[in-house]
Amino acid sequence: MKSLIPLILLLILSGCLPPSSLPPLTFQGNPEPLKPGEIIDTRSGEIISPEVLFDRLGENRVVYIGESHTSLEDHRVQLQILEGLYRKNKGLVLALEMFPRRVQPVLDRFASGKLTEEAFFQEVNWPEVWGYPFQLYRPLLAFAREKGLPLVGLNAPREVISKIARQGLASLTPEERREIAPEFLTGDPQHREILAREFQRHRQEKIKDFDSFYQAQLAWDETMAETLVGSLRHLPPAAQVLVLIGKGHITDRLGMPLAALKRMPHTYKTVAPVPVDYPLRVLGPTMADYLWITRSFEEMHPPRLGIQVKVLPENQGLEVTVVNPGGPAQQAGFRVGDVIVKIEGEAVRTIEDLHRALARRPKTALFTVKRSGNEVTITVRWKMEGAGE
Repeated sequence: MKSLIPLILLLILSGCLPPSSLPPLTFQGNPEPLKPGEIIDTRSGEIISPEVLFDRLGENRVVYIGESHTSLEDHRVQLQILEGLYRKNKGLVLALEMFPRRVQPVLDRFASGKLTEEAFFQEVNWPEVWGYPFQLYRPLLAFAREKGLPLVGLNAPREVISKIARQGLASLTPEERREIAPEFLTGDPQHREILAREFQRHRQEKIKDFDSFYQAQLAWDETMAETLVGSLRHLPPAAQVLVLIGKGHITDRLGMPLAALKRMPHTYKTVAPVPVDYPLRVLGPTMADYLWITRSFEEMHPPRLGIQVKVLPENQGLEVTVVNPGGPAQQAGFRVGDVIVKIEGEAVRTIEDLHRALARRPKTALFTVKRSGNEVTITVRWKMEGAGE
């Protein structure tokens, strides 16, 4: 479960009108159409430049940048802000929803240059802990590593949050309960109401009921908040933390920002990238403190293969260790023990090579695999409604 709040944006955009037929995107009280690259200070309605934004954000201890996880534009904005804030403050820390806090030792080794990117990718088990295309996050992680910025994993383990959603908080074992925040300090009625509406509109079959859904969302936000505040308490006063997080966790400045503020008073601001073809055509101040208008929504999602693989030494390829029944790979004829060596004629040596090939969202792909000493070709076909690997 990569996010418990289905992002309305992703769900609505699939059925929205073509951008040319949409009314202009505006900010409430101002009929002037908004254009990509413009940044709105939502408290004043003022359009500001990136440098003014960086100055204003730089006055705060914590900055949250929301994202739609598969949005190319959102990650470009995040990188611009990361670079801008670093110019203002070399004591910047990058905190990420994408990683559970139990992989912090791996993040530390990567940030200090002790792990290669490929080793990092495998040791954090990226396909399991997050699963969205790694190349969306590579520029952010590479910049942090190049500049020597500390990386902080904020999250609870995905499997623990999923168990809460399926069976409720009381179902956790003592060991699992220790993986999340010991106290839930929020429970804001407005936040609960927002989540109740989302639960009714987009209920997921694997979620037990609304109470379990709500407990899982609180565990997600509260654990990230607890981790953030723990970092703040040990950082120098001049240090600033930039948090990369799903937009649903910062909407109305509830969720994680509220949970963190209740744990320790501090200054913070929220930023949300908004595509120019966003379906809600009049933007308001509740979305974030600053709205950065981007080009039309464009996402990157690799299609599912339905396999698990391990990297073989000496660039020998990827050995298939599990083939999921009924998945595209199984239907195409993959077997356990097959070794993937090429996709569409390009060599495959790492999991990232596989992700890079799938990120092109092909409808079909030709795999070259080694099987029992022979080389065979397998054509995989997708219906393209799924996401993830």
